[in-house]
Amino acid sequence: MTQYQNEPFVVGDYNHAEIEFMHLFHELWFNIKPFPYWTPFFGYTAVSRTAQVYFFGGCCFDNWAMVTRFENHEWSQIGSLSQGRLNHMTITYGTDVLIIGGKSMGSQP
Repeated sequence: MTQYQNEPFVVGDYNHAEIEFMHLFHELWFNIKPFPYWTPFFGYTAVSRTAQVYFFGGCCFDNWAMVTRFENHEWSQIGSLSQGRLNHMTITYGTDVLIIGGKSMGSQP
């Protein structure tokens, strides 16, 4: 779980790539455009900014390196990690993002 536009934002799991978004003022969850690149979608990390959410790595299939952005209720692929990761951690420092640990394809953590 992360946040988008200062509201709770949940993306995917082991079975799907759906998104749930909660509007706190109305106290209602609703679904919006799902993650379009693969299903299921899990094991990623997310970094929230006020109007965007960035997703790093995750699973599935053969691309654990994808970097995507959700902005204005639209998805875009914006790059790739130099080494694909699953179940890693992300630390932000200002505008820098540090990817730590996890499992890379074909190796152990």
